[in-house]
Amino acid sequence: MIYMDNNPVEKFLRIFGIDRLTKTLELLKSDDKFIRRKAAESLAYIKEKGSVDALVETLSDPVGEVRYAAARSLKHHKLPSDIDTKAKYYVAIRDFETVQSLGRASFNALKIALLDDDEEIRNSAARTLVRMGPEAVGILIDTLAEKNDDIRDCAAEAIKSLGAPAIPYLIKSLSRPEENIRKSSTVIIKQFGDRAVIPLIRALKNPEPVVKENMASMLGELTDPRALNALIEAINDEDENVKRSVIRAIGELGDPLSIPALLKELINAERIYFEIHWALTRMGEKVVEPCIDLLKSPHWEVRKRAAALLGDLGDFRAIDPLKDSLYDEHWTVRCFASLSLGEIGEQESIYAMLPLLNDDEPRVRASTAYALGILGNKEVIDPLNIVLENETDERVRFAVSCGLLLLGDTIGLTTVIESLENNATREVAAQVLGASAQEKGIVPLIEALKGISVATIAFRERRRYRSYLYIEQAEEWLKLVKDAYKMKSLIGEIPELLFEQLIEEAICQIDSIKSIDPLVESLSALYVNKLKIHATRILGRMKYKDALKPLARLLLDPIWELRRAAANALGELGEKEASEYLIESLGDENRRVRSAAALALGKLKTSSAIDPLILLLGDSRFQVRQAAAWSLGQIRNPRARPPLLSVLSEKDRRTKIQIAGALCKLGELAASEVLSEGLFSADLVLRLDSATLLGEIEEDWTLSILISAITDKRWEVRLKIVQALGKSRDIKAIPPLTKCLADNNLDVRLAAIHSLVELSGIQAIPSIQPLTMSTHRKTKLMAIKAINDLQGGSIQG
Repeated sequence: MIYMDNNPVEKFLRIFGIDRLTKTLELLKSDDKFIRRKAAESLAYIKEKGSVDALVETLSDPVGEVRYAAARSLKHHKLPSDIDTKAKYYVAIRDFETVQSLGRASFNALKIALLDDDEEIRNSAARTLVRMGPEAVGILIDTLAEKNDDIRDCAAEAIKSLGAPAIPYLIKSLSRPEENIRKSSTVIIKQFGDRAVIPLIRALKNPEPVVKENMASMLGELTDPRALNALIEAINDEDENVKRSVIRAIGELGDPLSIPALLKELINAERIYFEIHWALTRMGEKVVEPCIDLLKSPHWEVRKRAAALLGDLGDFRAIDPLKDSLYDEHWTVRCFASLSLGEIGEQESIYAMLPLLNDDEPRVRASTAYALGILGNKEVIDPLNIVLENETDERVRFAVSCGLLLLGDTIGLTTVIESLENNATREVAAQVLGASAQEKGIVPLIEALKGISVATIAFRERRRYRSYLYIEQAEEWLKLVKDAYKMKSLIGEIPELLFEQLIEEAICQIDSIKSIDPLVESLSALYVNKLKIHATRILGRMKYKDALKPLARLLLDPIWELRRAAANALGELGEKEASEYLIESLGDENRRVRSAAALALGKLKTSSAIDPLILLLGDSRFQVRQAAAWSLGQIRNPRARPPLLSVLSEKDRRTKIQIAGALCKLGELAASEVLSEGLFSADLVLRLDSATLLGEIEEDWTLSILISAITDKRWEVRLKIVQALGKSRDIKAIPPLTKCLADNNLDVRLAAIHSLVELSGIQAIPSIQPLTMSTHRKTKLMAIKAINDLQGGSIQG
């Protein structure tokens, strides 16, 4: 409430007996926003004719706090009966009963208030709308279409506060044409977690294909087993895009009960083959035997797909059946059989594969030469050199050169480098150059990256789904599909986006000081901003100190994507000298840059950044507050504890978890409840954040919390927990980690082996020993390597 004695304008008018309304109206036109605000506050108590009109007019003041003061003052006046949407901001903070009495005018006014640039006005409008029933949900969802991040966040928070009743409206909005609405609705639905599953399953029966496609995608995100039957039923949908979405969702669930339905689709697959292939690889070892049976199919397309899939599954049980397929009547089956044997990596396979170097079909010879290189047995160098001397087909010569290069023979290096310019071979060339670590490949790789950036930048400007944001979102997907594409690389095209990633990885694998000059030179290539982003990422990952100054200069670039990339790279670089540049970037106008700078300072553990980071805890963007909280936790200076405690009531749940994590790192155990609740939240992102933070704290009290969540339905969460338990230094973690050796997810199993070794050393051998007999190649090799490292033995794989 505003008290008259605290208002200097009102006090001045009362002392000197000046006509209050006249003087106040004059003061409302002052150039000083403070005076205008106080004048607006005074009108709350001047009950004279003209006060309401003056306040309504002040609602158009350019300064938000002045408008807000006018809106608050209007609460003290009785509105005239003809009030309309001119009083737009007034209704945003009026008492609820009065807003209801205004009827339709209140909705129109609240719509306008939601778009105000003043945070208080937006939040007041959103709070009022939340109380106004179902019709208000539509207004809030419409507001998600706005370009302004702050406005969208305000509407999103209001929708989330409505709870489950908002879910049907959000589901409907997933079919809206506005991209911002679909993205924001997707995020909100995921945060509702389990409560959204049944409405989504019902919506999967919608007659509109675009609706079904979106529903299936969301069910895949939520990974709730209740959706399995509905998704299996929907796999027969006539619309191709719906089938793709459904198959991806089934793959995310990873339930072996879906294998028969997926194998049926594998037999019939044409355009959706890739999605089925990926989904089946997620099912693990239970798909191996049925897939082996498909090698006997009368249809060569099915045999080919089965052979390719068995390579990605990496199970030793497939070796003999694949050797038989080397003699298949169709050349594509022979191609994929040889590639898959190379991927599985059983050395005795070379004797079955060598005859295919004389196959009548050039593509079979090419696939076999490449697969022999992958196997890594130097016994095949001489046979491959003989082929290279006599071969005339350029595709085969390229594949043989790749195989030899992988085996350490550089005779084909020039051929591989030249193949970076060939659309049909460039991805394989990039992978081979990286794996072979040949320094001569550095400049050609960077030139290829430059060429891709130049060729695609105009296209990406036109097509927003290939924008920077899309690239970020696609990174996890690309990690999952890369192996599947590698199998097809000699006889199929690869996406440009994946090729860019392959080149980046290849350059980092070579990791040579000779990379610095051409990469730094790329930072000044003004004509290709995308190339600069690639170069900054590579320099950061390779941790080249000499790149510090060029990267720091990019923090001043007019393109925000480049400033953010530079901040990320400086954090990876690990040089304390970068701190002064990053601290300046904490004031950047773009919230993504501020977030990146804050996170980088946390990685550098820069104590001089404590005060600037504390200030960021009050930033208007929750992403920035999250980054600041995490970094304060990493720095672990006690001075940050009181400011962090003061914001622990944060509304945004991810930010609150980051604040709680920082406080726990500073010894404030009362905040542990927030992390515990987050670890069992319906929201996957909250569970991942909580698991990650609990792993970073590395205190005894985190152990029981982590163990209690180790059966989480999502493998990503289980993986975070397994990794955290390995750092716990507590023998109580050994039994749950041992159980994870049988997890149905390969990454979790491999992490469990690593964590057991890290935690218990040579005592882990009895638990790991059975895995040396595993039929899965990667599991077996990891177990053998772990035991050999522990006892200096020589177990043979």
